[in-house]
Amino acid sequence: MMAAPALDDRGIDMEAMHASAEDADLSLKEVERRHIEHVVADSQTLVEAAARLGIDTATLWRKRKRYGMK
Repeated sequence: MMAAPALDDRGIDMEAMHASAEDADLSLKEVERRHIEHVVADSQTLVEAAARLGIDTATLWRKRKRYGMK
């Protein structure tokens, strides 16, 4: 059984807040790269990934090339 998250008196998940604070120093480009990487890995095809990202497949191809993704 999974342990319940540690909530403060306002019901805020403090572990999740701490994790997002660690990511606060990421650049916008790094956030975009990670998001694209995650969506592509979670999609069956690049066409599906582009649709989920709300961009054209050619745009996804260019962004993947720019970020050095396979």
